[in-house]
Amino acid sequence: MRQRVLIAIALAGNPRLIIADEPTSALDVTVQRKILDHLQRLVAERGISLLIITHDLGVAADRADRVLVMNKGELVEQGPPQQILIAPRHAYTRALIAAAPAFGQRKSPATVRPVASSDTPLLTLSNIGKTYRLPYVKGEDADFQALQDVNFKVYPGQTLAIVGESGSGKSTALRIALGLEKPTHGRVQLDGQDVTDLGWREFRPLRRRIQLVQQNPFAALDPRFTLFESIVEPLVSFGLLKGRELEQAARQLIERVHLPVAYLDRLPRELSGGQRQRVAIARALALQPDLLLLDEPVSALDVSVQAQILDLLVELQSESGIAYVLVSHDLAVVASVAHQVLVLKQGKTIEQGPASDVFERPEATYTQELIAAIPGRRAELQVAAQQ
Repeated sequence: MRQRVLIAIALAGNPRLIIADEPTSALDVTVQRKILDHLQRLVAERGISLLIITHDLGVAADRADRVLVMNKGELVEQGPPQQILIAPRHAYTRALIAAAPAFGQRKSPATVRPVASSDTPLLTLSNIGKTYRLPYVKGEDADFQALQDVNFKVYPGQTLAIVGESGSGKSTALRIALGLEKPTHGRVQLDGQDVTDLGWREFRPLRRRIQLVQQNPFAALDPRFTLFESIVEPLVSFGLLKGRELEQAARQLIERVHLPVAYLDRLPRELSGGQRQRVAIARALALQPDLLLLDEPVSALDVSVQAQILDLLVELQSESGIAYVLVSHDLAVVASVAHQVLVLKQGKTIEQGPASDVFERPEATYTQELIAAIPGRRAELQVAAQQ
C-alpha cells in the first residue's frame, strides 16, 4: 500500500521517466509481483520510460527490455535479458547469475541422516494458537488471530523453513519458539521438555540451546562494541569464560564464519552488511546451541552476499549437525537450503512437507501462487524453452 502511494506521488507530475530504486526489495514475493505488474501497466498505458535499479537479477530479467550490469562504478555488460542469462560475457555477470537462487545451480542442503521414529525432536510446536486483543472498534472483532492450530517439529541437523506473506504468522511462531511470546493455546517442547509455561528466569538456561540471528545485520550489533565484545557477549552474560579463554573463543568463532582474526578489534561500521551478518552468526554460535532461529537472515543483502551467507549456513550445519528454523518470504532462498517447508497464510497452515515435494509438486493453490511469483521464474522458463 505504501509503495503504491509513492508510485502515485511519482506520477503526479506526468513524468516521461520513472526511476525506481530497489522498489520491491523489502516486499513479499506476491506483493512484489503486484507492484511490478502495476508499474509495467503504467508504462504501457502512458508511454512512460521505466529505469529499475535492483540487486535482484530475477526482477531485472523478468521486467526489463534491456539490462545493464554495473560493477564498481563500471558498466561491464548490457543487452536483452535472455541474452544476458543465456550467454553472459563478463565474469562478474556470470558470478551474479550463479549466485542468484532463481538462476544459479541449486545448493544442496546439508546431508542429514534419516529421521528415525524413535528420534526426539529438538523443537515441537503442537496446536499452537495466538490471539491478540485489539482496541475495540464498534462492529469489528476485537481479537486478532495471529496463529491457528499450527504444528511443526524440528529435528537435529535439519532446516525447517516457514514461509508466507507479511501477516502470515511467521515471526509470531518464531517468537513463541524462542519463549518471547506465550501461546494462547497449544504446547511448546524443547528436546522433549514442555517449556510452554516457563517464566523468563526458568527459560533462560535453555536459551543456551536455542539462539536467534536477526534480519537486519546493521541493527543487530551494538555500534559501540568491537566485534570481540559482540561475539563474546553471550559467553560473558552466562558467565562461562573469562580472560584468555574468551580471547581464544572469539578467535575460533570469527574464523568459523570465515572472517580474519584481525577484525576482532573493528567496530560494526567498518564492515559490510555480509560481514556484519557473519559476526551475528558467530555470536549466535558462541553458546554452542543445538538450534538457530534465522529471521530473514539474507533479505537485507545483495544477491552475491546472500549466496555466501547461505553457503556458510549449509557448511556449519554439515559440520556440526545444528538445526535451523528459517523464516523467509524468499522462496528461491528457501528452495536452496531447506529440508522441510511450512507454508502459512493468515496464521493457518496451508501446506507442509519435504522441500522437494512442496516446490516440485505443490498441492495448495496459495503455494503455487507463491512459487509462480518468485522473481526470475518467468525468465527462467523462457530461457529453458529456448535451450
